[in-house]
Amino acid sequence: MSDPRAKPCSNCGKLMVFLMTRNLSHIPVDADTVGQEETQYDHKRHRSHFATCPEAGKHRKTSPARRTSV
Repeated sequence: MSDPRAKPCSNCGKLMVFLMTRNLSHIPVDADTVGQEETQYDHKRHRSHFATCPEAGKHRKTSPARRTSV
């Protein structure tokens, strides 16, 4: 049975689930690495969708210190 939380990536279409990190933010994770009851991200068990999506750079947030002003 597929995870009802799984949603397709808007760029590559692969299914992903958002899990909570230790810092209380959410991270997109490839759905095939997530069990039904899992809610917390574990880098040893889950695969971040940023690592597998060919268009990940379009969705990354940049920190204010790294932004360049024009």
